[in-house]
Amino acid sequence: MIKNYIIVSWRNLVRNKLHTCINIIGLMIGVASCLVLYLIASHELSFNKEMKDYDRIYRVVSSFADHRAVFNRGVPTGVAPAIRDKFSGVENVVLGEELDTKVIINSSTIQKKFDRQHTVLITEPSYFSVFGSYEWIAGSPGALDKPFQGVITESKALLYFNTADPDAVLGKEIIYQDSLAITVAGIVRDLPFNTDIDFTDFISLETVNNSFLRNNFRLNEWRGVSSATITFLKAAPGTGRANIEKQFKQIDDFYLKAAGDDFKVFFRVNPLADLHYNTEAGIFDHSRDAAHLPTLLTLIGVSFALLVIAGINFINLETARSTTRAREVGVRKVMGGRRSQLVFQFMTEGLIVTAIAVIAALPLARLLLNFFSEFTPIGMTVDPLRATVFLVLVIGVIGLLAGFYPAWIQSSFKPVLALKGQSQLADRKTGVSIRSILIVFQFVIAQFFICATLLFASQIRFLLDRDLGFKSDAVIYFKAPWQESKNKIQLLKNELVRVSEIKEMTMSSDTPSANGWITYAFDYKAPDGTIKIVSFVKLGDPQYIGFYRMKLLAGRNLQPSNAINEVIINETLMHRMGIKTPADAAGTIIDFNGQHWPVVGVVKDFNVQSLHKTIEPVMIANDVQNEACFNLRLASEGKRGDEFNRTLATVETAWKKIYPDYPLSYEFLDETIRNFYQSEQRSSKLVKTSAILAIFISCLGLFGLASYSAAKRTKEIGIRKVLGASVRSIIVLMSRDFVRLVSIAFIIATPITWYVAKSWLQGYPYHVEMGATLFICTFALALLVALLTVSFQIARSASINPTECLRNE
Repeated sequence: MIKNYIIVSWRNLVRNKLHTCINIIGLMIGVASCLVLYLIASHELSFNKEMKDYDRIYRVVSSFADHRAVFNRGVPTGVAPAIRDKFSGVENVVLGEELDTKVIINSSTIQKKFDRQHTVLITEPSYFSVFGSYEWIAGSPGALDKPFQGVITESKALLYFNTADPDAVLGKEIIYQDSLAITVAGIVRDLPFNTDIDFTDFISLETVNNSFLRNNFRLNEWRGVSSATITFLKAAPGTGRANIEKQFKQIDDFYLKAAGDDFKVFFRVNPLADLHYNTEAGIFDHSRDAAHLPTLLTLIGVSFALLVIAGINFINLETARSTTRAREVGVRKVMGGRRSQLVFQFMTEGLIVTAIAVIAALPLARLLLNFFSEFTPIGMTVDPLRATVFLVLVIGVIGLLAGFYPAWIQSSFKPVLALKGQSQLADRKTGVSIRSILIVFQFVIAQFFICATLLFASQIRFLLDRDLGFKSDAVIYFKAPWQESKNKIQLLKNELVRVSEIKEMTMSSDTPSANGWITYAFDYKAPDGTIKIVSFVKLGDPQYIGFYRMKLLAGRNLQPSNAINEVIINETLMHRMGIKTPADAAGTIIDFNGQHWPVVGVVKDFNVQSLHKTIEPVMIANDVQNEACFNLRLASEGKRGDEFNRTLATVETAWKKIYPDYPLSYEFLDETIRNFYQSEQRSSKLVKTSAILAIFISCLGLFGLASYSAAKRTKEIGIRKVLGASVRSIIVLMSRDFVRLVSIAFIIATPITWYVAKSWLQGYPYHVEMGATLFICTFALALLVALLTVSFQIARSASINPTECLRNE
């Protein structure tokens, strides 16, 4: 019996090639898109979840108490021992310092050099207690008790020594930062699951006070907050997050006095489960950007929306085709066929179509993964085994649920009418209305995506074109190696001055807008009392303001200095200090840790972060000892790409002359600013692609429906032409129903889109304004695409000779 169902189903599918192809293509695109987005979202949502006791592990982060918009993923080094000594309900705590360093392996048998190893961590034995999922190949956490000892992962053992055999690796020496010799005292296996805890080289914390590291990484320090200093704790079973955060008051009362009242810090903890999605503080200094959880949820929503559209196409086309199968239903019923058998027959066809579509979707999914490479982790591919459950679910939902309604409708035909070729579906208002509702639903989703695409493009263009308060074109920047002698900076400056293609140059701590930042907390004695303010700090030489074309509103520029002894402030900081005009700000005094800095000028506001944040208080100061960032403006007028490349090659030659052991890593400031909005650009690509796919799938359905509509009304078209109707009037008549459905979809989609778009734009302090033009363009595009889809099929039917339409009458 089942074999007969399959044979008959296959013959019907082959006989109706256009109908079958439309169904398969629509389902294939919907399934492939859904599969890819499902794989991406499920991969990102799986991070850190398999870590042992992950729900009890927290990262400590800090922010300035009076300025909570400034978050830092690091905390002072004194926090970890304070938690260990004073907190209850904490099972263990670990302090670590990230190290970005080159590595040298210099033994009797192996000589290797590795540039910039990013996953090196200076830490203590408790690291392996907090993160308890590591498996030891050799050694134990006690290996980190002694100075100049370390632990590496199995993958690093293979990389450094070409083997993970403990006998061949233990006792070997690894040199970090040219002279820090660490003996390998342990090997652990790499964590076998998706996690952000991806450190591979562990140097004992005891090494710090016994080496040059103490100059850059001070233990039990309270004033400094570096994002490279990480602190994690594992709560005892039954201890909640609120109980731990409540205990930070002990640090306020007993420990922060060591830092002084001008450095008030607010601490809180973030669960390890949220580490991968923490866009406020980020993950680690070496890590990729934190995943945007709303985007992941959007991915899931988009995937199911595309699958639903494909399912709707299937239902619509099957019910529309019922007229061609009415006699088949009548014959089967007269011959004794039961309704259940008919339902099973039609559902078998649906399952076969769905199965073919799912199989065809796998290679398409691989192509889509490449297209969405910005979203996908490196090396991620479509794994059929991993996706089996998902694909079986798709076949079941689409093949059974979506196929059930058309099968139920077609199997309900009365034999007498069915043998006359009458499906009775046209007389059922319910059947017609459901099909119309489904078409409207398709175009509601399609128009939502179209509108979102236009809005994303408009907002990204607005963010990239907005005046940031400084000039960034033709600017490249790079930093001198921090561990090298400061004297080499002046030597490199002397080399670069000789490069004629460099139009201007300035030294600074970083660019005006950057991913990292420095903040100072200071006092200002206002007439009404002392004000404590936290401000961003930009260190730059006297050329800094002119180089970036910042507008000086009052006062003068900075004077050359080897240490901070005067500052320039921006308008926002001026207003935060309670000063009304730039002229009044000049001459005021800022108190920082016992130092008194006069304000010598005020510059127009500029953005130090992306436009996701409002303009912050900023002061600019000159401190030659901490200005290691080279800012170069290249001569750009009339220059071609190859000339730019020659200039960059000249800069690299000068760099290699001073820093032969370090690769030059420069960035264009324009590109850095553009990268601030990678999330928006990725989301825009996602929504744009989704809009194209949604429209395409919807139009496949419209094309199929238009074909059946035209075939069904062939005689009506012939009669109208005999009575004098033109092809144009027939096209208008038959397109009217589709225009009405698209218009209804627009009316429904508009308030939904407006609400979602308004909520999204509220996340930006600076954004475009939504107007009627956005929605008019959306409707016009949707209507144009729909009309182009159906007009071809209708026009072809309207052009048929009426004698051919009426020959059987």
